[in-house]
Amino acid sequence: MKLTAVGLAGIISGVSSTNKARLRGISAVLFDLDGTLGETRIDFSAMKGAMLAQARGRGLEAANLSGLDILAIVEQAAAHLPESEREAYREEAWRKLEEFELRHISEARPMPGACQSALRLHEAGLRLGIITRNCRAAADHLLALLPPVFEVCLTREDVSRCKPDPLHIRAALDLMRVEPKQALVAGDHRMDVQAGKAAGAFAAGILAGRPRDYFDAYEPDAVFRTLKELADALIGPDR
Repeated sequence: MKLTAVGLAGIISGVSSTNKARLRGISAVLFDLDGTLGETRIDFSAMKGAMLAQARGRGLEAANLSGLDILAIVEQAAAHLPESEREAYREEAWRKLEEFELRHISEARPMPGACQSALRLHEAGLRLGIITRNCRAAADHLLALLPPVFEVCLTREDVSRCKPDPLHIRAALDLMRVEPKQALVAGDHRMDVQAGKAAGAFAAGILAGRPRDYFDAYEPDAVFRTLKELADALIGPDR
């Protein structure tokens, strides 16, 4: 049974005894960045289109890649090229993606409640980190808008495999010296839930305006409407 935040001040209902115990044992929170802690104007549809166009330009069938996420398109396309050409292909793709990410970065801002919730959790003694599929330059810009309470921030440039692969989560937790069972992974995308569960952490979805059933197919351990509700669930309201 998943944990669902309802009503004011993050009141929790429908909590299994197992999930209650797991939530009490959380000592660290890993957040997604873009869409969870920070808001950007990145055009993800255009980014995906550019990666499919790059694949087509190398004679690859884009239809076979269109169901993949953006970073997976790059890796799958590269895998179909001669080994001597793969690194150059990836570098061209990363350059294009970074251009998209930085195009409107000056307009980025914290998500509602992000700064307050991060500070509350930090002051309550929880350790905080970030795992993001963004490039380092975009991540650093967003980090500068948030309180300096995050011990680690691992971007796609820092790991060999990004979420939804659990390696991304485990790499951050290894740096923090935190066991997965003591960590909660929170994000606004299904990939965050997938990665968190696969890593053995407590996986929480943040709806941030999405329909209540957005995460249902991925069976998160918790779903919260806002970051404030997540903080309330971990440390109590109005703290």
